[in-house]
Amino acid sequence: MKPHGNPLQNLLQYSLTEEGEKTLLYKSIDYGLNQETPKLAAIKIDKTYPEITISSPSSGGSYNDNDKIPLTVTATDTISGIDTKTITLDSTSDVSNSSTVGPLLAGTHAISVLAKDKAGRSSTKDVSFNVTVATTTTTTTTSSTVSSTTTSTTTTTTTSTSTTTTTTILTTTTITTTTTSTTNCTYGISPQSQNYNSNGGSGIINISSTSGQCWSTVTNNCDWVVIDSWDSSSVNYSVASNLAISQRTCTISIGYHSFTVTQNGVSTTKQAELKAGAVTCQKQIKAGRKLNVTAIAKNIGGENASSFKIAFYLSSNSDKSIDGDTLIGEKSVSGLGKKKAKNIFYTWKVPTETTKGSYYIKAFWDSENVLSESNEENNIGVSEKTVTIK
Repeated sequence: MKPHGNPLQNLLQYSLTEEGEKTLLYKSIDYGLNQETPKLAAIKIDKTYPEITISSPSSGGSYNDNDKIPLTVTATDTISGIDTKTITLDSTSDVSNSSTVGPLLAGTHAISVLAKDKAGRSSTKDVSFNVTVATTTTTTTTSSTVSSTTTSTTTTTTTSTSTTTTTTILTTTTITTTTTSTTNCTYGISPQSQNYNSNGGSGIINISSTSGQCWSTVTNNCDWVVIDSWDSSSVNYSVASNLAISQRTCTISIGYHSFTVTQNGVSTTKQAELKAGAVTCQKQIKAGRKLNVTAIAKNIGGENASSFKIAFYLSSNSDKSIDGDTLIGEKSVSGLGKKKAKNIFYTWKVPTETTKGSYYIKAFWDSENVLSESNEENNIGVSEKTVTIK
């Protein structure tokens, strides 16, 4: 071998510590002294952390609650290159694939960025910015006219004649009154987007407002998303199946807020397919004690499943749905091989204020919908029996 220009050496190990890109020239020689044509291999040694720049929103900047704020974030690493870049809004919403954020509720918000290079080194950066209530100003102008009459008398004296002349002068004065009124309309939606697989599904957009309902329309710009119902607190919608291969998007507009629906196309390759199984726990537990939950699932698909999350819920029913249920915790799963099953153990310390009664425990596999599956309807497992909280 000839590591980075050094003489050929018959070594199996060679240490490179200097940062930068190196070139390895190597060949093999057998016992008969036959040798292969020398080959080259590039080796990059990266000791530098990624650099992150957040151009927008600006740190300490001020925006209106009806603004769509540009999201401009760059991450660079000159040696190994950037592997992943994750952008989070207010520590909860992943906006890595968004070009804007908002409209947002009035208050202080934060953008957090995590960048990891291909050498495994990671950097983080945060900016905080302020959102204030936008104001709408209406100006009304009223004009009025005032008239006045002036009389002047002129006396001309001759032998027996006296003449009085009255002159009327009309004076017009315009009085302008301006009335200014300011209307504040503050409301927000959560979440701001949702992703669906090709099977479609349904969802709810929650609306929070500090001044009642100050919007009048809910519309969408496609025919495969249907607005089922809406009121001052939420919008219910459903998404049809996508029989095409390509991904598609649709926007639901709630006043000046926009909600984005993204739906994957039909997969033409093998994919993972999770199927939730049994969920078990103790039959009874006292508030303040620990409840031990075991959930099982199998990947019945033809591809390994990458990392995902499993969420656990406390429920008064045994439906294969989490609507109205209480989230009690989440756990990350590193992955699940094809045709393999896995047990997940989760411990929940029952809060002392929990209402006494009997509950079902539900396990929602791939709760954040990061895996592309042909069937999302079999990802929720429900305990066969209830647990009694005393």
